[in-house]
Amino acid sequence: SGVTVNTAGTLLFSASNAVNNTSTTLTTLATGTGTATISMQGLNGATETMGALTLGAGITVINFGSGTTIGNTLKFSSLTMNGSAVVDVFNWNGNPSDVTGTDTGSIPDAYDRLLFSSSVSSNNLADINFYSGSSTSSTFLGTGAQIAFPSSTGTPFNNEVAVPEPSTIFGGLCLLGLLGWSRRRQ
Repeated sequence: SGVTVNTAGTLLFSASNAVNNTSTTLTTLATGTGTATISMQGLNGATETMGALTLGAGITVINFGSGTTIGNTLKFSSLTMNGSAVVDVFNWNGNPSDVTGTDTGSIPDAYDRLLFSSSVSSNNLADINFYSGSSTSSTFLGTGAQIAFPSSTGTPFNNEVAVPEPSTIFGGLCLLGLLGWSRRRQ
């Protein structure tokens, strides 16, 4: 069984565990510049568990929701990205330092999580973009990185998190070097 979101379509979860079936696959059929959206707008601390996530060659938006919408989790068994597929994650407030411990199926804090049971390739991670707001013109947080942590069922999950752009890291290192050089000259 499966759920398909067509180009310009939106799958809006209305409650925690609305699907909650690991054999249900979610397919987005966005093509070209088309967009398909998966949204958790209006939910707080909701968890949705599904089977495989298969993406078309367009843009898939995962919207964790804004305002009072916090601490949501999307769990998929695997990720397949076809062609030039891109994932834009909007309103993401996850924290890479908050991926330790055991996932008990509920979120003990206000951080969003995007989880996959199987690892995601580095090529696909580079096509997952995280934003703090509700569009690509909002603050870009970085592309995907993967951090594994255990779950209460013994099956580890891979948490996708934003990592800063290399230019941001390089700029910080240059600034530290300049400060060290100026101190040495004194």
